[in-house]
Amino acid sequence: MPESDATPTVRLTFYNGVAELVLDRPHKMNAMNGAMVQELAAALDAAEQAGARALLVRGEGRAFCSGRDLAEADPLSEDGEAILRDQFNPLMRRMAELAMPTIAVVHGACLGTGLGLALACDVIYAADDARI
Repeated sequence: MPESDATPTVRLTFYNGVAELVLDRPHKMNAMNGAMVQELAAALDAAEQAGARALLVRGEGRAFCSGRDLAEADPLSEDGEAILRDQFNPLMRRMAELAMPTIAVVHGACLGTGLGLALACDVIYAADDARI
């Protein structure tokens, strides 16, 4: 069974008007796969629709986000430019254009698309162990 059918890769909770978005693939250092990208976009929509006043983004486990999940990659036949243009860039743009303050809480690995997600936030709070 694919991971997207088994468990969500993103959690969204609310506390006193603040939305907390958690990247939840700790066994993969929160590497972004297709399911996570879709769930992140849906979570951003949900946070806006709920009227959140701020959004906190963090990763579960020992990393913020190690980048794209290369287990899904096919470097010999895929169009990397199209993947960035059609899948990842719209997510980063959506994060950057949110009408609420966004804060990335970065620890451990913050690489590739994970770095893009953090940079799309208004503020980055980095732990001493952050590897950017």
